[in-house]
Amino acid sequence: MKYKFLVFILLFLGLLNTYAQAPYFEKTYPESGADVAFSIQQLADSSLYLGGFSEQGSNGQYDFALKKVTPDGNLIWSKNYGTIYNDQALGMCRADSTNLMMIGTTEDPNNQLSTDVLLIKIDSAGNELWRHTYGGPQYEQAKWVQQIQDGGYIFCGFAPDLFGSIDTYIVRIDSTGTQLWESFIGGAHVESGDRIISVPGGDFIVASTTTNNGNSDVRLSRIDQNGIVVWDTITGDSLQCGSQGVLLDSHLRLIVFGETEISPFSKYDYFIQAFDLNGRELWRKTFGGGGTNALFDLKEDQNGDFIGTGYSNSIAGSSSPLNVSVIKVDSAANLIWAREYGFSGIDIGYSLLISQDQSIYIGGRSTQMDDDFYFLHLNQNGLLSLHENESEEGIVLYPNPVNYELSIIWDKKIKSWNIYNACGKPVYSMKTADNENTTHLDTQKFGNGLYLLNAKMIDGTMVCKKIVINH
Repeated sequence: MKYKFLVFILLFLGLLNTYAQAPYFEKTYPESGADVAFSIQQLADSSLYLGGFSEQGSNGQYDFALKKVTPDGNLIWSKNYGTIYNDQALGMCRADSTNLMMIGTTEDPNNQLSTDVLLIKIDSAGNELWRHTYGGPQYEQAKWVQQIQDGGYIFCGFAPDLFGSIDTYIVRIDSTGTQLWESFIGGAHVESGDRIISVPGGDFIVASTTTNNGNSDVRLSRIDQNGIVVWDTITGDSLQCGSQGVLLDSHLRLIVFGETEISPFSKYDYFIQAFDLNGRELWRKTFGGGGTNALFDLKEDQNGDFIGTGYSNSIAGSSSPLNVSVIKVDSAANLIWAREYGFSGIDIGYSLLISQDQSIYIGGRSTQMDDDFYFLHLNQNGLLSLHENESEEGIVLYPNPVNYELSIIWDKKIKSWNIYNACGKPVYSMKTADNENTTHLDTQKFGNGLYLLNAKMIDGTMVCKKIVINH
C-alpha cells in the first residue's frame, strides 16, 4: 500500500513538473493577406524558423516568407524573398547545419502563365546567400528539397515531359546550386513528386501521387545516383489515395503517409503504409473517425513511434471546420493518441518538428479573417501546458479526488473537453451542446491514478484541470 501511494505521489509530482515546463503554446502571427507556413526547421544552435509564403511581400505580390522565432513562440524577425512576380515557398530544409534552403515556385518573367522552380539559400540571420531557378518554358513546381551526403541537394515536384504529360520531376544539384541532372518519372498519367529521401547505398526514394482518369494512387520509386529508375511500384485500388511523403525509419522501412478514401466517395482517412527497400509492401493501416482526416508530415521519435500532423475534424465533430490534427502511432501504425487544435476557422498543420528536447513543434495555417502563419508547441504526449492561459474559471470538478461519480460543470465558454490518463492517452471526450453545462461521469471504468481534463474554450484557449481517481 505504501509502495502504491509513493508511486502515485511521484507520478503526480512528475506530471506537475511536466506542466510547469515553459512554454507550450498555440498562436498565430496575423498579417493582412494570405500567409501560410509550410515548413518548420531547427538549426544546431536550437533556433527555430517558420518558412512559407506571404501575400504582402516586400518585393511585390506573393513572396517567400521566413520567420525566426524563439522556443516560446516570440517573433524575432520576419523577412521576405523573391521577385516582382508571384513567388511561393512550399518547402524548406536545413543546409550545412547553420543555413536554410527554401524551395517553391516563381512566375516565369517571359511567360506569367508558366512557373519555374525557385531555390534560395539563406543564413541564420536571414541574409540571402544565393538563388537559382530551374525549369523550362512550361510549368514546373517543387515542394521538397533535401541536402544529401556530398553536400549538394536533391528536390522533387512535377513538370511536363517531352510529350506534354505531367511527370514527377527530380533535380540534383551541387552545393552551389549548379544542376547536375534532371529526371522524370511517369507516363501518360499525371504524376506529382511529394518527397524524396536518401537511402543506404546512395540511391534515392521518391513518393509520388499518380492520377489516372480522376483516380489517384501512391507511386513509390527508387532511383540511383544518376537519376536512373531502379524499381517503380504503384499501390492502390479504385479508391482515391494521395501520398504526402515518405520517410526511412530506424528499421530501414519506407513509411509512406497521406490520405485515402475508405469507401467510394467517403470522407478521407489517414493512411500509413510500410515498404521494404525493394518496394515490397509490408503493411498498410487506415484510421481516422467520422470526419475528414489527412496527414501532411510524419516523423519518428526516439522511441520508434511516429508522430504526424495534418488536419481533422473527427474529434470536434464532422460538421466543424478542419482543425490541426496531431497523432501518435506505434511502429506498426497502431493509434496511441489523437488530438485536434486550432481556432474558429480552418486550421491545418503542414510540418512537424521533434525538437532537441523531444517536444513537438508544428507549423501551418490558420484561417479566420484570412490565412496566417500558425505555430503550435506540445509536450511529448501531445498536450499543451497552458501555464500562460490557465484559468480557474469556466469549469468545476467535484468531488476531487473522486472514488465513484465525478460531476463536471462548465460555463458557456467551454466548446469541448477531453480526459487523458497520465500517459497522455485519451480516455473520454465530449463536445458540449448549447443547452447543457453539467455531466456526471462514472469513474469506475477508469483505474486509480492521475488524469488531466483538457477543456477547449470558444476563443481557442484551453483550461487544464487535474483529476485524482482513488476507488
